Amino acid sequence: MSATVASVDAAEQQHRAFVIAFHREHGVLLLRAHKKRKGDHYQLPGGRVDAAEIETHGLEPSFAHAAARELFEETGLRVDRARLAPVRDGAGRPLDMSGRRFFVLELSAASPLGGPAAGGTRISVSGRGFGLYGDAAAVRGVLEFGGP
Repeated sequence: MSATVASVDAAEQQHRAFVIAFHREHGVLLLRAHKKRKGDHYQLPGGRVDAAEIETHGLEPSFAHAAARELFEETGLRVDRARLAPVRDGAGRPLDMSGRRFFVLELSAASPLGGPAAGGTRISVSGRGFGLYGDAAAVRGVLEFGGP
């Protein structure tokens, strides 16, 4: 393995990107997950920045690429990376928390969120088994507007 490939692999292991997707009336999009060590828990959509993204786009732009890709893979929501606003520190730099970057996405009536919602507070987004959590009536309202 070359030094370049090894350094990209090492970078991929430590860099992650997450999306804080919210609707002003209905709240934040959270995924319900189960992991052996954590058990059932809620998490933001997001994950690892891939080596190919770093090689293709460079490190900084790769965070937004990864955030958009992970959001789509985990929820079925496809968004233009330009809609993802990086969370910034007090000096205006992208906030980096041990290799983790966060992006804010405001959902609106124009956001495609899949089909009609079922009853209850856990609603499947695009049939992927993830959910938007909150008041059941509010969740139904978020998922029923602006379908494909």
